[in-house]
Amino acid sequence: MAHSSDEFVNVASRLAETARTDPDGIAVVMPRRRDNSGKRTYATITFRELEDNTNRIAAGLIEHRDR
Repeated sequence: MAHSSDEFVNVASRLAETARTDPDGIAVVMPRRRDNSGKRTYATITFRELEDNTNRIAAGLIEHRDR
């Protein structure tokens, strides 16, 4: 879905949408260390994992707020 630059986009909604349509797509790439040959290694998080993680964080914040 294309959005023009003057539209507001809700990041949470876009993440949920992308997690549904491309759950195994790479959402985040994080450099880690170098392997024995000196090549940099990376850790990745899929859109599904990112959505799950953000939902857990949001639930925890809501729980903390309600105490």
